[in-house]
Amino acid sequence: MAKNLVLGSTKSAQSLRKKSFLKYFVVIASVFFIGAICFSGCQFVSNWLSGNLDLSLIPTTIDDKYGYIDHKGTYVINPQFKSAEYFSCGLARVENSEGKVGYIDKDGKYVINPTYKDGTTFSENRAFVVPEGGSIMCIDKKGTKFSI
Repeated sequence: MAKNLVLGSTKSAQSLRKKSFLKYFVVIASVFFIGAICFSGCQFVSNWLSGNLDLSLIPTTIDDKYGYIDHKGTYVINPQFKSAEYFSCGLARVENSEGKVGYIDKDGKYVINPTYKDGTTFSENRAFVVPEGGSIMCIDKKGTKFSI
């Protein structure tokens, strides 16, 4: 009987250590996950929290081309882009087949033609873009350029 009590207490000590380990693991994993979101998806989270992010159309891919679906899963903007971002401030950042970045409206029409080497999503009605051979500049939703 004494053996069972010792063995039982050893098992419960091991069980307690496993539970403690799991708690610490969950806490560390959560901190890592939150940190990853904050550092890699800062703009996405910032836009979402500020109300700039529009989730009525979701970018999705088929056959390596991106388009946009509505909440029913129906394509509203047919797959045609090399990459696509969520709508923010009424526009979405897309990359055409040549790798140029532009911005479209919810009808899939270019508001700002794909002429940029790179660009961010819009936040507070502004986006940062990099023209070919140029330096970073700020644009508004009409494409008007502002110096930084």
